[in-house]
Amino acid sequence: MMALLHRVRKYSQFAQIVTCPSTQPIPDHSVVEQASQVPSVEVSKLQNGTQVLTESVGFPNSTFVGCLLDVGTRDETPYTSGVLNLLKQSYGWRTQKFLSKGLISLSGGGLSVSYDQEKTYFQGYCLEHDLQDFLGVMQDCVFGESSSEEVNQTHKQLLENLEFKRMTQSNEDLLKELSFKACFGSEGLGLPLEGQSVEQLTHSELTDFCQKYFLPNNLIVCAAGVKDHSQFVDSAKPLFEVASPKELPQREKAGFFGGEIREKVDSDMAYVNLSYEAACWSGADMPAFQVLRTAVGEGGGFSTGGPGKGMHSRSYTHFLARYPFLESVQGSYSAFTDCGSFGITLVGLSHFSEHMAQGLIKELIELTRISDAEVNRAKNLLKAQILLTLEKTQQRLEEYTKMYLTFGKKPQELNYLEMIDQVTPEDVRKLVQKMLRTRPSLVVLGKDPNSFPSPDKFYAKLS
Repeated sequence: MMALLHRVRKYSQFAQIVTCPSTQPIPDHSVVEQASQVPSVEVSKLQNGTQVLTESVGFPNSTFVGCLLDVGTRDETPYTSGVLNLLKQSYGWRTQKFLSKGLISLSGGGLSVSYDQEKTYFQGYCLEHDLQDFLGVMQDCVFGESSSEEVNQTHKQLLENLEFKRMTQSNEDLLKELSFKACFGSEGLGLPLEGQSVEQLTHSELTDFCQKYFLPNNLIVCAAGVKDHSQFVDSAKPLFEVASPKELPQREKAGFFGGEIREKVDSDMAYVNLSYEAACWSGADMPAFQVLRTAVGEGGGFSTGGPGKGMHSRSYTHFLARYPFLESVQGSYSAFTDCGSFGITLVGLSHFSEHMAQGLIKELIELTRISDAEVNRAKNLLKAQILLTLEKTQQRLEEYTKMYLTFGKKPQELNYLEMIDQVTPEDVRKLVQKMLRTRPSLVVLGKDPNSFPSPDKFYAKLS
């Protein structure tokens, strides 16, 4: 560095910057600064029903953009299951033309697509001055049609990927997939996320699905890091108002099926999931179920994790500490718009299946007597996890947009932390007692899956 300084003029701007003491301002340099502000969320609706949600600039950053559609795998049928997976893969081909033109990479941005049982989300980020061009990319992703060639190429690649995934799929992933099927049946929420009929899908079926669900009145366009909400709305109008609204297909109401699935797998371990009906997103017990899930937590025999995740959660202090034949334990809670499920997953040595069942029954009974300290610790951990998620702009934008789609409320109108604070230890204890009086669903994988008791026996012991 010193050798370089000797080559520049003593009084050049570069020399002044590098030689200026850190405790003094740089001569003839005006600092570019912006006061950090509390971000505010605003929502508007376009004439065709598209909603526009923005979070104002809280601190200088990239601009994050998203498009959220109220459609997921539950809207597929057993015959079209996998169409969203095919659609997601096809965007890899479609965005190549934008990459070749530099509309994504030269803007310092990125673009991705994700989906779950109820929602599909396009998200990206770019520099502020490229926002208008980037919005055009997002609009093409939502309303543009994939060509037959694109779909055929994607379909071939997707089948190869699925074949490899099926060959390498872990028993834990299979258990999770089957647990939804046991809870909600073989349609709707019970359909696998990756699809079960991908082989039969065609360009025509993909196009028909998009024409039914990828509609302006089923869409929220969102952005974070914009300076003015009305300006962003004006930028979105010419792109997203061109599509005409249509009547959406009525989504069939889901219900808790409470089924039983047993499959034989070549493993010395037994994989068990016992699930109960739980509250939907708008249910009064939803916050209590979130606290209960956090209290149960997750833990593995070779990793106790940090506070709350392992060493202070029931999965470790009760399950793993008392039953040495268990390898891992995990509590789970899945909430949807009209139903939900709460489950406990056990992985342990298969020849201890009977002891696993007895231990599970005992721990579920003890869960009805969960202590005040455990509930309060779970509440604090849950709030910390929420706050940690909301620190990141891109994740916060996604969370706020999904919150508005689900509840119809902005974050200032729906405070997650207050909902958690209102949960009492007695609420959690009564919730567990009420839950155990219902019949659960059961999934068992192992060498001898029939050695594990039936859901009816759990119901008889716990109700």
